[in-house]
Amino acid sequence: FHPPDPGYAHAITITPRMAFGTGHHATTRLMIQALLALDVRDASVCDLGCGTAVLAILAEQRGAARVHAIDIDQAAVENAIDNIAMNNCQRIDVEKGDAALLRPLAFKVILANIERNTLQRDMAAMAAALLPGGALLLSGFIRDDADGMADAATAAGLHVVERMYEGEWALVGCRKP
Repeated sequence: FHPPDPGYAHAITITPRMAFGTGHHATTRLMIQALLALDVRDASVCDLGCGTAVLAILAEQRGAARVHAIDIDQAAVENAIDNIAMNNCQRIDVEKGDAALLRPLAFKVILANIERNTLQRDMAAMAAALLPGGALLLSGFIRDDADGMADAATAAGLHVVERMYEGEWALVGCRKP
């Protein structure tokens, strides 16, 4: 809802409609900051709970070879498809569903900005879908839940390598050995 600001490496146009992910919420900003620190060139990336697909779009802009965006909400899927087209993305596919769609796939990076209970429930599926050395970025929960999220990731066989905070919101970054 504003004109592009000059001087940034990435410009993403988003029409959010009813989906989450404009870049204005702290969890989205945390995910963007963590994603910018990763090398995703030529990587396979999954944006699980993609909402507007803002993270998927950024992953493609940063050189991801393939991005798979998944959301349980049909309105979000349609919004993601429109935003992907608006940003001239060519390597993102969008699918309606949940973490069960991860089973036959493997990713170098999984981005999951979803609420705490869903993240904890789907932690094993996300860990199984990561390639060795792959990164899982988790957000969508408050600072008080970061320890529980880290414990769930550790129980799924992942190593917690980073924690980031903005106000009351948190991000936990993990790697698969």
